[in-house]
Amino acid sequence: MGISGLKEITIGVGHLRRQVDFYANNLGLRIRTRGMIPAETCQRLWHINEHLNVVVLGRQDLPTSPRLRLIPTFDLPARPDFDVTRNGPLGLLFATEDILRSYYRLSGNGVEFHSEPIRVGPRGPRARRHGRLVAFGRAYDGEYVILAQPAHGLLKDGTVSPYFGVTEPLETQFVVSDLDGCSRFLQEGLGFSSVLRSKRDGASREKAMGLPAGSSFELETLRDATGQSRVSLLRFRPELFQQPEVRPPSRGICGLRFDCPDIEQTTADCLAAGGRITTAPAMIAHPALGEGRVTTLMAPFGVLVELWQTV
Repeated sequence: MGISGLKEITIGVGHLRRQVDFYANNLGLRIRTRGMIPAETCQRLWHINEHLNVVVLGRQDLPTSPRLRLIPTFDLPARPDFDVTRNGPLGLLFATEDILRSYYRLSGNGVEFHSEPIRVGPRGPRARRHGRLVAFGRAYDGEYVILAQPAHGLLKDGTVSPYFGVTEPLETQFVVSDLDGCSRFLQEGLGFSSVLRSKRDGASREKAMGLPAGSSFELETLRDATGQSRVSLLRFRPELFQQPEVRPPSRGICGLRFDCPDIEQTTADCLAAGGRITTAPAMIAHPALGEGRVTTLMAPFGVLVELWQTV
């Protein structure tokens, strides 16, 4: 049995209680585990030498779906000048059955949207069948909350609840300078498969994302081994955007967790595919995190990847 799909997405937050309320009360996720993590464990996993309260939220009716792990990074300022074109983590995509309802609900509860929902995708007669409505909004700590309503209106696994009308995070997005290298890391190191690669442009997309005119980009979307979660990589033209890489820990998305049956083999695969090891395997046991051997690597797209061999 190979590596599992994406299990958890770590987000560094400036105010833990506020962000727990945001993801629970506005998006409908439920607290799965929580607890104080000792400084020694935080140092091993995230290179933060502090005791940290950690809260893990997830979908109650679909326990195998990716969860969000919130950790406080109160020593770092938020990024008021957050730039959608900066290399590094961008945001999370949530599907919705009614984007207007979700848009207005989140607009009054911590998300600043670039515009009202906009239809993007194919033009002409195919737009209604294949296009979708999207809205890009920046949340408290810099990460983007991306809403997407498919043209057909049906969602494979439904929503978190009928009241909230949105799914768990279905996609994590990153802006990268080396699209081929980052794609190779995901496929050869973590068992993802590519499902789409295309060029994206157009005034409607620029308006939705808050981009300057002429900001076309290449996009590759990859699916994890379970098919439940996706990662999208965006590459802008280098002559337009020359930004430094974002390195964790920082506010916003800063880590991804995967479980694997053979941590040595998976680590070797990730290193061969362009990852860089940051901590050697160590035993971790904590009610909020689980128990197992863990090693961490730096991914080419600027986040820590945790590999867990559970016991």
